[in-house]
Amino acid sequence: MMAALTSAAMPSIVVAGVFAGTTHALDIDQAQVRDASGTVYDVYATNSDQGRKLLASRVKASHALSTIRESGGFGFSLGRVLSFAPGTDSKGPTGDTAVMVMRHQDGVETPLDELTSNQCSAMGTAIGAIHRLRPDFMQEAGYPIFVTGQIRAQLTAWIKRLRNAGHVPSEITTSWARIMDTEGLWSFSTCMVHGGFENGDVRFSGSTITAVNNWQNMQVNDPARDLAWIFSKLDEERRNAVLTAYGRMMGNRLDDLIMLRANLWVQMEQVGDFIRALNNADNDKIIQFKAQVDRLAHQLGVSVRDARPSNANTLKPSAGKHPSTITVGTLLRDDERNARSADRLMDPDDTIDPDHTGSSNIASANAALESDSTASGRVASAPLPDIPPISSATIALDRMDDETNDTQVSPDGDTVSDDTNEHHIVVHRANAGTSADAPRTEQPQRFSVPNLNVPATEVIPLLEREERALQDARTGLDASDVTNERKITPQA
Repeated sequence: MMAALTSAAMPSIVVAGVFAGTTHALDIDQAQVRDASGTVYDVYATNSDQGRKLLASRVKASHALSTIRESGGFGFSLGRVLSFAPGTDSKGPTGDTAVMVMRHQDGVETPLDELTSNQCSAMGTAIGAIHRLRPDFMQEAGYPIFVTGQIRAQLTAWIKRLRNAGHVPSEITTSWARIMDTEGLWSFSTCMVHGGFENGDVRFSGSTITAVNNWQNMQVNDPARDLAWIFSKLDEERRNAVLTAYGRMMGNRLDDLIMLRANLWVQMEQVGDFIRALNNADNDKIIQFKAQVDRLAHQLGVSVRDARPSNANTLKPSAGKHPSTITVGTLLRDDERNARSADRLMDPDDTIDPDHTGSSNIASANAALESDSTASGRVASAPLPDIPPISSATIALDRMDDETNDTQVSPDGDTVSDDTNEHHIVVHRANAGTSADAPRTEQPQRFSVPNLNVPATEVIPLLEREERALQDARTGLDASDVTNERKITPQA
């Protein structure tokens, strides 16, 4: 049957095989048809009046979207119709069956409530790309175009009619009226929108979107309308994934209260389903949607009671249940802050100094940190806190890069290097700052990697012996013997 309808709607196709698909709403059947050259087509057919109208509206939208040049850069298809038989003429090639032939689209139609986090991010990116399109072509194609003021006036009038009719609980209309008066809620610009996403509108191949279909409700309206589905289909984590990706795409065009309006739209759609069921006198749907509306009224009533103690001027849903007051800007800032934290953890410059052995440079808090006149010694760049003052001398220990083993100390405090592998000990008197020595400059602290192959040497400063030796050197020696040096071997 589908092969004959495809050949009748598009005579250029030589059908070689048919793969049965699924049946969509309004009794629209889908199948995949392959021609003799191996090309695959997606074919839709229906006999119902509503199905024919729906296919006709999709064909009209496809022709309008084909004029958008920017869509060629998208990584997904917007749906391209190759041939259409309206099925309005019983004597036509397809009789009273409407047949739409489209180019085949890869991927599967994943239900919106089963999307993964990566697929939700892809959805946010795709919606942002759609909202950035220029809507000039829509006026020429005859699609509705609304501005912010018109949307607000229409919603206000609708809420008033619902109050007067009495079919909707007062908790709902009161909550809507309070949200409508929120400052900054209507500070946005309208843009091209899909019109609201439902199951079957998007095809996925893994985490990648391959096609966005069913554009029959596209218009220029509030961008929040395309985000309303996330409150009824997704949990908070996946909802935030959609909004974060959407915010990155929109940049400065994004208004912070779009989530609050999106939540408002999904509530209005639920009530709208109930009103349509009443108008159509559909008893099954009246019962179904009435229970849905009552549940919504209960949730809003609980939220209002929880918000009263805060003395807030606007509606504040309870935490964790109605995250509609969270802005997309907040999500983006949190995401950037987390990224910076991760970068800091990975920064090699922020590693902790590995020297915890106590063998680094030590200096007294009360002594002047200076080098000797020969500039052969190294002085620590900063003293350690809470070190008690030393009465007679200040001992500074420093690691040197040269491989020395013994330490020579001159009476003047000069250090002489030799060929061994030990630390240098520099002895200065506590009153060195008042001596007539040459000006001394403080040397920056220099670190070196310890030699792990050499056993550690522990230096025990013998203050009394050092002081006596220094006094003897200064008082008992002649000027000709000033250059004599004494060797002091550190004791382990």
